[in-house]
Amino acid sequence: MSHATQVSMNGSTAYATSDDFQRIFSEKMNSLYWLALLLTADAGKAEQCFVAGIGDSVEGNPVF
Repeated sequence: MSHATQVSMNGSTAYATSDDFQRIFSEKMNSLYWLALLLTADAGKAEQCFVAGIGDSVEGNPVF
């Protein structure tokens, strides 16, 4: 991952913000679901994983 991808869109922080994660989940929803499906090999678990990820990003779970 390049340094440019680690910086939020407005360039004010070196860490992704909650808004950044929400945008990514929105723009890459299909790809992220397929990744979860490939990793879990179970459609129900993949959906739970994807929804939990969205929930964490909305709640502002700090990730660096």
